[in-house]
Amino acid sequence: MAQICQRAVRRRSRGIDRVGSELDVRFSVRQKIFDVVVFADVVDHLPCPTEVVTQAIRMVKHGGLVLISAPNVTHRTVRLKLLRGRFEYEDTGIFHATHLRWFTAKAIRLLCADAGLDVRSMQQTTATERAGYRRMLPWRIVPVWLWRRLIHLLTRLFPLLVSCQDVLVAQIRPIG
Repeated sequence: MAQICQRAVRRRSRGIDRVGSELDVRFSVRQKIFDVVVFADVVDHLPCPTEVVTQAIRMVKHGGLVLISAPNVTHRTVRLKLLRGRFEYEDTGIFHATHLRWFTAKAIRLLCADAGLDVRSMQQTTATERAGYRRMLPWRIVPVWLWRRLIHLLTRLFPLLVSCQDVLVAQIRPIG
């Protein structure tokens, strides 16, 4: 993997030591130093996400965790656009212009399995704060407190249609 960035940002806050860095070869060959590695909306921007996740987990301590979030490409807005023959890139969201990959719940689980991770939990986000909800019927005529509850309920009932994002907690698969 080509060297991307040589610097790591190290901060200590509330007793937690965190390091933010782009992953490069020199950074990743260090000893296993992390309890948790977070890929917050990153894997969908990578040409080879499995390789990057595999390289990153080499730095996770035994029993450590990997958190991965990715947009849900099976969201109802994506389905509706595809049914209408549309696939235009946008400035934000699932159709963001910088996305190289799109993930279903099954695909993000497969990425974890291919990287040697066991998924411990998976949840979906609702993104009730999105401005787009207030522009759409029926949400613009329903009180905010009610539509937020409805979106959360619909996400539990129909996670593949309503959730905006899948969030996984995974652990390195034990050897043997």
